[in-house]
Amino acid sequence: MPRRILSLDGVSLAGLEPPVSIAALRRAICTQVSAKAGIYVVMRESRSLPRFLEHGTGGWFKGMDPSYPLPKIRESWVAGAAIVYIGKAAGRHGLQQRLRQLVRFGYGEPIGHRGGRMLWQLADSRALTVRWRACGQGEARRLEAEAIAASMSEHAGRRPFANKQG
Repeated sequence: MPRRILSLDGVSLAGLEPPVSIAALRRAICTQVSAKAGIYVVMRESRSLPRFLEHGTGGWFKGMDPSYPLPKIRESWVAGAAIVYIGKAAGRHGLQQRLRQLVRFGYGEPIGHRGGRMLWQLADSRALTVRWRACGQGEARRLEAEAIAASMSEHAGRRPFANKQG
């Protein structure tokens, strides 16, 4: 019997759906994702240092370049972490719309999803996977904060790679 992973980078996987690739989410237009509020976790299978793109694939929304300077990207990388971003969907359209925005943004569309935009400066961003969990709106905010705190606890106080403030 395969060993069941209960947590990843200190973040509980209880209640999260199995991982789905960014490419599969795009092909299905996120129809497999719940329309309820919830949280989501973006993961990178390889734990090796990735190749970073000087200009990411994220869409330019309102004329704003979504790319960070390479030194900021390199400084933000969390060595050994599998989780590269933790997000929430606490709005009235839920996870399905939020993940659809995330994926469309990553494929270069001018979508207002600047959260996690460092993801799209990973050369292997199309291989990233996403897990999600539906919950109430208020619970989504709490669960996101708890998951980020748990990841930081595992990685010497460092936020997940693409969870940058400011």
